Amino acid sequence: MTELFNAKEARRLASDNDPDTLLKKILQEIKTKALEGKFEYITRSYGFGDGILYDTEINYPHKIKYILKSLRDLGFYATIKTDERQFVDIFLYVAWPLEELS
Repeated sequence: MTELFNAKEARRLASDNDPDTLLKKILQEIKTKALEGKFEYITRSYGFGDGILYDTEINYPHKIKYILKSLRDLGFYATIKTDERQFVDIFLYVAWPLEELS
Protein backbone atom coordinates (compact mmCIF):
# COMPACT_ATOMS: atom_id res chain seq x y z
CA MET A 1 0.00 0.00 0.00
CA THR A 2 1.20 3.51 -0.79
CA GLU A 3 2.17 5.51 2.27
CA LEU A 4 -0.08 8.53 2.68
CA PHE A 5 0.85 11.95 3.97
CA ASN A 6 0.26 11.98 7.72
CA ALA A 7 0.00 14.37 10.67
CA LYS A 8 3.59 13.75 11.78
CA GLU A 9 4.86 14.86 8.37
CA ALA A 10 2.52 17.86 8.40
CA ARG A 11 3.87 18.96 11.80
CA ARG A 12 7.45 18.62 10.56
CA LEU A 13 6.74 20.68 7.43
CA ALA A 14 4.95 23.35 9.45
CA SER A 15 7.76 23.62 12.00
CA ASP A 16 10.34 23.81 9.21
CA ASN A 17 8.64 27.03 8.10
CA ASP A 18 8.07 28.50 11.55
CA PRO A 19 10.40 31.53 11.95
CA ASP A 20 11.05 30.84 15.65
CA THR A 21 11.98 27.21 14.94
CA LEU A 22 14.30 28.28 12.11
CA LEU A 23 15.89 30.94 14.32
CA LYS A 24 16.60 28.35 17.02
CA LYS A 25 18.22 26.02 14.47
CA ILE A 26 20.36 28.84 13.07
CA LEU A 27 21.42 29.98 16.55
CA GLN A 28 22.46 26.43 17.40
CA GLU A 29 24.57 26.29 14.23
CA ILE A 30 26.10 29.69 15.08
CA LYS A 31 26.93 28.40 18.57
CA THR A 32 28.69 25.41 17.02
CA LYS A 33 30.80 27.74 14.84
CA ALA A 34 31.63 29.94 17.83
CA LEU A 35 32.74 26.88 19.84
CA GLU A 36 35.08 26.05 16.93
CA GLY A 37 36.65 29.51 17.33
CA LYS A 38 35.00 30.94 14.21
CA PHE A 39 33.56 34.44 13.94
CA GLU A 40 31.19 33.96 11.03
CA TYR A 41 28.45 31.67 9.81
CA ILE A 42 27.07 31.08 6.32
CA THR A 43 24.05 29.06 5.23
CA ARG A 44 22.03 28.54 2.09
CA SER A 45 19.59 26.30 3.94
CA TYR A 46 16.17 27.25 5.31
CA GLY A 47 15.36 29.33 2.20
CA PHE A 48 18.47 31.51 2.40
CA GLY A 49 19.76 30.32 -0.97
CA ASP A 50 16.51 31.13 -2.76
CA GLY A 51 16.55 33.39 -5.82
CA ILE A 52 13.69 35.40 -4.31
CA LEU A 53 16.35 37.01 -2.08
CA TYR A 54 18.01 38.57 -5.12
CA ASP A 55 16.04 41.71 -4.29
CA THR A 56 15.96 44.46 -1.69
CA GLU A 57 15.38 43.43 1.92
CA ILE A 58 11.97 45.08 2.10
CA ASN A 59 10.70 42.51 -0.43
CA TYR A 60 12.06 39.43 1.40
CA PRO A 61 9.55 36.85 2.70
CA HIS A 62 8.35 37.40 6.26
CA LYS A 63 10.34 34.53 7.80
CA ILE A 64 13.60 35.80 6.27
CA LYS A 65 13.02 39.38 7.49
CA TYR A 66 12.05 38.04 10.93
CA ILE A 67 15.24 35.98 11.25
CA LEU A 68 17.47 38.84 10.05
CA LYS A 69 15.85 41.26 12.53
CA SER A 70 16.06 38.74 15.37
CA LEU A 71 19.74 38.06 14.74
CA ARG A 72 20.48 41.78 14.60
CA ASP A 73 18.53 42.36 17.81
CA LEU A 74 20.77 39.74 19.43
CA GLY A 75 23.85 41.76 18.42
CA PHE A 76 24.92 39.80 15.34
CA TYR A 77 25.81 41.34 12.01
CA ALA A 78 23.36 39.57 9.68
CA THR A 79 22.74 40.12 5.99
CA ILE A 80 21.94 38.35 2.76
CA LYS A 81 24.99 38.28 0.52
CA THR A 82 25.21 37.56 -3.18
CA ASP A 83 28.26 36.41 -5.08
CA GLU A 84 27.68 37.23 -8.74
CA ARG A 85 29.70 35.11 -11.12
CA GLN A 86 28.42 32.86 -13.90
CA PHE A 87 25.54 32.12 -11.53
CA VAL A 88 24.39 34.10 -8.51
CA ASP A 89 25.20 32.54 -5.15
CA ILE A 90 22.85 33.81 -2.42
CA PHE A 91 23.32 33.08 1.27
CA LEU A 92 22.81 34.25 4.84
CA TYR A 93 25.97 35.73 6.31
CA VAL A 94 26.21 36.22 10.08
CA ALA A 95 29.25 37.57 11.95
CA TRP A 96 30.20 38.35 15.52
CA PRO A 97 33.63 39.94 15.16
CA LEU A 98 35.91 40.83 18.04
CA GLU A 99 35.21 44.49 17.29
CA GLU A 100 31.75 45.76 16.40
CA LEU A 101 31.06 46.36 12.71
CA SER A 102 29.85 49.84 11.93
